[in-house]
Amino acid sequence: MSRGSRTLTAMYIAVALWLSFCTVRTWGTVPLWTTLAMAVASLAPVAGVVRETVIADERRAVAVLREREGRRAAWRDAAAAALARAEVE
Repeated sequence: MSRGSRTLTAMYIAVALWLSFCTVRTWGTVPLWTTLAMAVASLAPVAGVVRETVIADERRAVAVLREREGRRAAWRDAAAAALARAEVE
């Protein structure tokens, strides 16, 4: 995960905890629908954390694929150079 993703994930967690705290504090003192709305809103940042995790996994997968392709390209270049040397000799 990048530094920005970690920061964003920490912010998501902080918002989820704050909304959960507010939900518990308002339980029974305000209309039920507002408490339920706040409870649902406290679950929304969880989607953000999952999203950041998926993006980090995809970035890692792309980096691995690029590295593999780079190794294949280097092998092909070395093979082509050896073939060219053999033809020149």
